[in-house]
Amino acid sequence: MARIIFFIFAVMCCITTGSKASQSLPEEKSTLTGAYLYEVPGSSQMKDMQKVLPSEIEFRKDTEGLLTVTKLTSPDEIRTAVDAFLQIRIGDRTDIFVTDQYDVISFFFPDNTTVSFQLNGKSLEWRNQGKTELYDLENAELFWEEVSIR
Repeated sequence: MARIIFFIFAVMCCITTGSKASQSLPEEKSTLTGAYLYEVPGSSQMKDMQKVLPSEIEFRKDTEGLLTVTKLTSPDEIRTAVDAFLQIRIGDRTDIFVTDQYDVISFFFPDNTTVSFQLNGKSLEWRNQGKTELYDLENAELFWEEVSIR
């Protein structure tokens, strides 16, 4: 009798485990690859950035503990940087993780909204369902030049 109960328990555990595995399948399918970077946060301010420019763009570059902050505040600088930023696309996922370079790009809008992007090296660092994913960025060179990053 104990063997039958154990067998039923083991079968139920397998069924439960199988259903959990199938629930995680959408996570594998959900990818940022191919999207424009400005679309990722789902922010209306980012989508309307060509119409309503941010009042400031800030780039924080932390390399081996040395923090450099670049701020763009002039409308001409911001317009040029926004035009370049709107061309950045999300590339493929990568497993290249840089341990000594953590950067943040922040957009400050007139309505006091701030939208920030976390970078690891020059890859997007994105939190998805509690896990960190890294994505290559495509067409980003012009933006890096505008904010004086080489």
